[in-house]
Amino acid sequence: CKSIEKELTASVSYDCRNDSTCVICMECFKNSNHEGHRFVVRDAVGGCCDCGDKEAWKEEGFCKFHNGQFLEF
Repeated sequence: CKSIEKELTASVSYDCRNDSTCVICMECFKNSNHEGHRFVVRDAVGGCCDCGDKEAWKEEGFCKFHNGQFLEF
């Protein structure tokens, strides 16, 4: 979703990320299926949600709002 937060409650799903630095925000985590996945929820200071980013996150971990088709800025 690329939301940028000063303080981000982030979820790290070890089974969905492609990179060890990738996280998704709680809103995206709550709207995706991580049943049976290994994950941890933590507070992060600053950052960007990687939901929908195919380079950062596996598509099966995307939330129902982000399908991996981002508009270029």
